[in-house]
Amino acid sequence: ALAAVRDRMVFLVDDYSADLRRPDLAYERGRDAYLFVYEEVFSASDSEVYSVFVDATTFLPSNAQYIDVSSTSWTRPKVATVQADRMHMVVATGQDLGSSPNIVARLRSAATSVSGNQFILKGASSTYSCVVPGVGGDNYAISGQSHFCVAYNRLYPSLDRDVYALIVDTSGNWVGSEIVLEAVSFIDSGPPAISRST
Repeated sequence: ALAAVRDRMVFLVDDYSADLRRPDLAYERGRDAYLFVYEEVFSASDSEVYSVFVDATTFLPSNAQYIDVSSTSWTRPKVATVQADRMHMVVATGQDLGSSPNIVARLRSAATSVSGNQFILKGASSTYSCVVPGVGGDNYAISGQSHFCVAYNRLYPSLDRDVYALIVDTSGNWVGSEIVLEAVSFIDSGPPAISRST
């Protein structure tokens, strides 16, 4: 089960008996609701990501659906909101058995509850993997544009972790190119954290 606390009040988010872990949430003003996302352990080698809207006043869950229910293991999900477009982006580390991890993503509308297709936001290469993303979203549109910022680690075989970021529009497309935040070979940077809103 997964529960949350608000104003010293505990409320149930999900009563499923599976191992539910690593929750995250983002608030959307128009719906006055939080989108909770969390890992659901399916097997030793496969985790799924589930999502559910929770009303900010009544704490009632609604419109629950899987963000991922594939053979690709999605772990460590994070979510953010672009308020102007009423759009959530869920990011995670995605890995198929025997392959290098990628940054995977899926968009979910707060207005309609509809989810877009899953996609690889940033793929691994022959020299590095992409892991543990964080995501933030614009609170206000600037010149009619709203974006997400996704920060993540590049993990090299030498166990050096660097930090990179992407600016992404509400259709899931990169705006510009990958941004280097830290790429010094003798510095091992842990998972990046990013503000949920800017």
